[in-house]
Amino acid sequence: PPPPRPVPLRTPAELDRAAAALGVAAPSAAATSRARLRILLALEEASLASLGLACGRLTQPHLLETAATIMSCQAQHCVVLRETLGREPLPDPFAPPRR
Repeated sequence: PPPPRPVPLRTPAELDRAAAALGVAAPSAAATSRARLRILLALEEASLASLGLACGRLTQPHLLETAATIMSCQAQHCVVLRETLGREPLPDPFAPPRR
């Protein structure tokens, strides 16, 4: 059977629950622009880590290619968010995926 389709998040509470499931602070708790940027970065990094782990389990080349394409886009988002926050844009380019 095909995988379940993602459910759109319609309320701040739904977004907070989705972030919590990824181990990320609740976006609704962000009081400043910098705090919101930090949460966005944490969400991008969590998504990258999940996709990195998934790539190790994918066996169909077209799915692996799709996941790698998404990862490259998310990595670009991380670079921009890190630069905006005054951090090193690419702190450890050879770090293994988080487990």
